[in-house]
Amino acid sequence: MKTFDLQVALLVLLTLACSGDDVGVLPPPGPVDTRPSVVSAVAEGQPFNATAVRVVRGQSSLAFEAKMRLESGEEWQIRALMRTDVGGTPQAIGSSNFVTGDVYFDPVFDVGYVWLANRIMGSGSITLSSISADRAVGSFSFTAHATSTYSQPAKFRVTNGTFDVRAMSGSSN
Repeated sequence: MKTFDLQVALLVLLTLACSGDDVGVLPPPGPVDTRPSVVSAVAEGQPFNATAVRVVRGQSSLAFEAKMRLESGEEWQIRALMRTDVGGTPQAIGSSNFVTGDVYFDPVFDVGYVWLANRIMGSGSITLSSISADRAVGSFSFTAHATSTYSQPAKFRVTNGTFDVRAMSGSSN
């Protein structure tokens, strides 16, 4: 159960890290790619196109949180954490504590629902196709499992996921 606690702690830290300001973060030398971050996927058969993306890049890891707010005020989030030191090979979700994915649904008038894919439950992969001083590009797909009996469906499938995000070293953007 300790691995599960570690996964939850990492996701909480990601969320907290993404909520801060970019104080003291210097851009890499040279021209910076300022194109906006893009994350898209098919989530349980429905198109997911992020309206906001937050990225945290560490020395050998990268995490993103992609949010899509619906007109009803409800919000869907897809989050992923991956290693950056393995090249373009697919990283199996659950192969280490640093390869995870999850889905979060925040309805307007109810508690949120969470599905996890990590070392304990779920499956899938994340591929980091390219990474530079200020950009990361890749793909992902995973099946995440509900963390409570209230979350329906019991397994949540995210397919055809792609990301092209701003990812400056040591930054949150």
